Amino acid sequence: MGNAFYCLNSMSVQYVTDKFTEVSREQKIKNKRSYLLRMLLTAPSDMETDVHAAVNYDMAHWNGGEA
Repeated sequence: MGNAFYCLNSMSVQYVTDKFTEVSREQKIKNKRSYLLRMLLTAPSDMETDVHAAVNYDMAHWNGGEA
């Protein structure tokens, strides 16, 4: 498990902090340590997914909705 943390950089940690703050406003997190570890481990793929979703959304709404 320790080797997975080598993939993290400052952008990943900032992403996790922002998402954790956002989620904790909306719901009560019982085991914060476990939740943060899971978020850190999945941060690289989650960031990529968020970028793809944002690009797909923008492309769908670009040029008057014609994708």
